[in-house]
Amino acid sequence: MGLAIPMLAGCAATPSHSSRGPTLLTATEMDRVTVGAVGAIAESEIVAHALPPAAQAAGSADTLAVSSNGPIAGAPFLSHLSSNYSAAEATASAFSGQLAETSGSSHIFVSGASSWAWGDAAGVTIAAGGAVNQARISLQLNGFSIGPVTVFLGSAVAAACCAAMLQAQVTADGGGGPFSKELIGNPVSAIPGQLQSRLDIAVVASSLPLLDPGQMMNPANVH
Repeated sequence: MGLAIPMLAGCAATPSHSSRGPTLLTATEMDRVTVGAVGAIAESEIVAHALPPAAQAAGSADTLAVSSNGPIAGAPFLSHLSSNYSAAEATASAFSGQLAETSGSSHIFVSGASSWAWGDAAGVTIAAGGAVNQARISLQLNGFSIGPVTVFLGSAVAAACCAAMLQAQVTADGGGGPFSKELIGNPVSAIPGQLQSRLDIAVVASSLPLLDPGQMMNPANVH
């Protein structure tokens, strides 16, 4: 009946500037935690590179996994509902007068009493050929179980700006069981001079079959 709340968090300071040749500045963070006989897993890894002149690189990775035999008090936005919760957040940014790039990945897994869900997200950005190249990435994943239902929510955003050569790409995936439904959104950004890629994903897993909204509106499915 105990509550286990292992938590690891990391935050990399921005490296100091260097004027001794084209030394690549790198900020790297990795964080991972597993609790409750694999009731909850969260892991993140992030990397930022910046090549002088005017180079700055910073990254942070934070994870939280909570597993309990009873409801959790205080887990983000769940208060008293969930018995298993995991979260992974990773951010990185790079600024450079020559080359800036970031990359990262996050993964979570949550297992409830009779269902489970998992989610992955990754991304990469590159900006080169401009006077003020900018690259950033943000990955946010959350998973929780409530009774027979387990939910995964994720968002991955990559953006590159202000350069002749821009690349921004993200991927996001998830699933669950024994039965699950997945929904993916791809919001579009139209900021001048910026290339952005974004994916939002939601997965609902249950021990019982799940109906689509259209099926729920069909009188033949109402008993």
